[in-house]
Amino acid sequence: MKNYVFGDTGGHMKPLYASLHALGIDTFNGTIPEGIRIIHLGDLIHKGPHSSVLLEQVDRLIRNNPGQWVQMLGNHEFQHIQGSPYFWQCSCSFDDVTIINDWHEEGLAFATFGIDSYKTDTIVLEESARKAIPRPETGIFFSHAGLSKPWWDTFGRIESPSQLSKVLNKQPVKTITLPGQMLNVFNTLPGPVWAIGNSEVFDTWHEGDQVDMPFLQMHGHTTSYQWNTNRWWRNDKAFRMFRDNTKLNPKTRAVITKTANNLLIGLDPGYAATANTKEQPYLYFES
Repeated sequence: MKNYVFGDTGGHMKPLYASLHALGIDTFNGTIPEGIRIIHLGDLIHKGPHSSVLLEQVDRLIRNNPGQWVQMLGNHEFQHIQGSPYFWQCSCSFDDVTIINDWHEEGLAFATFGIDSYKTDTIVLEESARKAIPRPETGIFFSHAGLSKPWWDTFGRIESPSQLSKVLNKQPVKTITLPGQMLNVFNTLPGPVWAIGNSEVFDTWHEGDQVDMPFLQMHGHTTSYQWNTNRWWRNDKAFRMFRDNTKLNPKTRAVITKTANNLLIGLDPGYAATANTKEQPYLYFES
């Protein structure tokens, strides 16, 4: 299976569709070529002008191609689902909100996703980060914001990404969307929809009993290097440790951070009110 992982699109249809069309995906008719899987890490909507169109056409892609479009629910989608913090003023229509809630209720989109093995030599990373690629049997865990060690501890230290994602996706909305520093709430357990990638995910794997991540992680939401400004975003007590363990890949806009024996990869391209790339960057690997 050829996997293409996209971070936050933020309501910007044109760059995402340019990349999808280059991969042979027909967004209008909703068809994906056999052998291709799109993994979208959430925040399809808000900020940009095309939230409604994105929801309508991604809905078609999800329903027409079972298992080939994997959609995370980011904090921007979850805010339209009862039990989640509401934080963004948007003009989403009734139909937009209905699509999001239908995805959640029907199990067509979720907070986390996992695969238990992949071909490590197919991941395109900044060359100096390649030596940090973990064993393929560790698998990959996907979420919008990243999974902290306290969350992994709380839910049984499950090492299989696919099994862990099944457990987490059964949690109540209020639990999975527990906010933290981004909403000025100092919870010790911000969830994988709201956690900050450096201070609330990376830092936690370097504290306590030093148990390292049992899988590679990919997330969107926040990356400590802001691609829209080409500057580091300092927001944590161990920022220097994070930066010193991080490599940047400008082509894929990946922020690749080494933990003790694994990798935390952030894939937020940094789109705001406008998108500053013609095609949305993505990370590719085979499984």
